Amino acid sequence: MQNHRRLAFYGLSILVSLAMLSHANAWEFGLKGSFNWTHEWYDQMGEKGFFGRYNVDNGVGTRAQNLNFWNGGQFDTNIVTGASSGWSYFNVEFEPEIKINPAIRMRGFYRLGTWGDPAASDYHTQDAPGTKNGFSQGQWTQFWLTANTPWGVFGVGKRPWSFGTGLQYDGADAATTESIVLVAPYGPFDFGIGFYPYRFVGTSSILVSHLIRNRVAAEAAFGDPYDLPLYYETETDLTTPGQYFSRADRSGSFSKDFLLFVSYSSGPLQFGALGAFGGYHIGPEALLLAHDESSPVIRLDAQLAHGTIFLKYNNGRVFLNTEAAWLYWTDQYQPREGFPGQHQNADSDSVYMPYTRYVEQWRGMLEAGAFAGPAKVSVITAWSPGPDRRKGRYIDRQSAAFVWHPKYDVHLGNFSVFRTYSYLFSYDYGSGLNAYNLTGDGFLRDAFVLAGAWITRWHQT
Repeated sequence: MQNHRRLAFYGLSILVSLAMLSHANAWEFGLKGSFNWTHEWYDQMGEKGFFGRYNVDNGVGTRAQNLNFWNGGQFDTNIVTGASSGWSYFNVEFEPEIKINPAIRMRGFYRLGTWGDPAASDYHTQDAPGTKNGFSQGQWTQFWLTANTPWGVFGVGKRPWSFGTGLQYDGADAATTESIVLVAPYGPFDFGIGFYPYRFVGTSSILVSHLIRNRVAAEAAFGDPYDLPLYYETETDLTTPGQYFSRADRSGSFSKDFLLFVSYSSGPLQFGALGAFGGYHIGPEALLLAHDESSPVIRLDAQLAHGTIFLKYNNGRVFLNTEAAWLYWTDQYQPREGFPGQHQNADSDSVYMPYTRYVEQWRGMLEAGAFAGPAKVSVITAWSPGPDRRKGRYIDRQSAAFVWHPKYDVHLGNFSVFRTYSYLFSYDYGSGLNAYNLTGDGFLRDAFVLAGAWITRWHQT
């Protein structure tokens, strides 16, 4: 009976697909592309570096004392031996659009990076010389479909997640979503609902063999974004992530995973609000252990809710952007029955006795400015919280997500908001806190910001 239901479902899916494509007699293909060649150069003024004179091995019995220059997480190795550093690279990007019929479109994003490195890589000059030696396999980083229906616009696939100013959902640079979404327009309003019928909780099955750019961002992009507990195995003296053996196991995926949003756009004014909620469970059944293994198998039940409200105003002369974004996360741990453990140390990753920890994070920003011909003047103030310590120790209720979930925090990077105001501190150094988003670009965390900028753009026709 179950097989008959599956066949009926597959048959219905094929019929619906054929019906939707029945008038696709001539597909229309559009393409946008770009080629960017970049050279970066950094210089350290003065006669001495952090560890003494340049190009001299100052180390005795150590490997690193002759390295005296630090130029941030964007560079290949962070430190060099001389007074300056630099590199060159290029990337090629294509944005195809396929119009199947007036109602259905497919869009994608294709780029050329470094061979064997899918983590937002660029090709470094002279890495692969030779007319017949490949330097990149080419990488599809996004592909999605939209369809106009009587109820609204239906969307599915991997696509940018842009909402608000980019303070939390920075789809212009890094954030993506793969939810199934329906957006219903009503006058100047857009009402949207989205959900994931399946999203695995655990590490990616894609192996990242080269991590040329910032390693933290690459591991977060392809690794375990939810920072699941690691179980110590006494037999092998190794740790095992608390994820399920099979990615198809529904016990190891989100049980609740949906979002709602509304936005208004009319003339110079735009505002909106978004809320998302998700929950998952990791239980003792997640690990395959022998009967005599005594690793503490921990049950974890987690719930997270995040969202934002924003307002934008731009009449061509003056503009105002403001946003407030939140993330609430609750982790409830419980050991297996009969395990004689102890309460978790808040500074340790080991969890034994029942323990609950919380994240209550709020971010905010306000930006204002004016246009005068080709010039733009703007000021910004913003707040992004940091750790909450009492007597030098983390408490169980944190105002910064990266304390308990640093890998998930990089999914909420805000690079685009601050790119106008900070190159070295934010983009290059990642705020000095390894704050690099999924693309490897630095963003701000644990900071109060007050900055201004003057930008002049010249257009030649």
